[in-house]
Amino acid sequence: MGIIRNIAVGGIMIFVGLPVFLTASSLLRAENERQRPSAAAAAAARQEDDVERAIKILTGPNPTSSAPVDKWRYSQEVDPMTSKSIRFASIDSDDWLSFGFPYNGKNVPKLTLRQKPGRADVYLQIDKGQFVCGVSSCTVRVRFDEGKAMDFSAAEPDDHDSKTLFILNSSRFIKFTKSAKLVRIQATFFQEGSPTMSFRTEGLKWPP
Repeated sequence: MGIIRNIAVGGIMIFVGLPVFLTASSLLRAENERQRPSAAAAAAARQEDDVERAIKILTGPNPTSSAPVDKWRYSQEVDPMTSKSIRFASIDSDDWLSFGFPYNGKNVPKLTLRQKPGRADVYLQIDKGQFVCGVSSCTVRVRFDEGKAMDFSAAEPDDHDSKTLFILNSSRFIKFTKSAKLVRIQATFFQEGSPTMSFRTEGLKWPP
């Protein structure tokens, strides 16, 4: 331990105590302790790094890239009279129809493409309500993406089911649908006017 001495310099008393190197060493240790992160902070940093690595593994190398959203459902059945396959591609509308009594409640329109040997059909279906169509045919308005709206002839099915409507000139309709991301269809319903049904058709694989 150093010896405390009193030294008078210019009438001012100065106290000289412990060696200077001890005081500097103490200050250095204190500074190192101040800059050293706490154990809790270090653990939190490691946990954050682990979370970031997990996100990269789950999302892949480019999580911001957007692949086409395919909402189509595909199925098939066998024609009992020919033993040949009939293939279907169906998609639900983004818009629910809101009809009054007795057709109130959830009502989701569905668009279906049907491939039979030698021909393809396109038809709309609803859960409840009635399409309005003349004895021979009627017209629906169709818009592909942001193009100009087109008129397509339509007709009732052979069994006159009022919840189903066939869109004629199916080859033309399918051609435009294959390159479209959004198809809007406007049809007329009994006592409900002509609401628009929107279908996100991107990703269609046809023929299925």
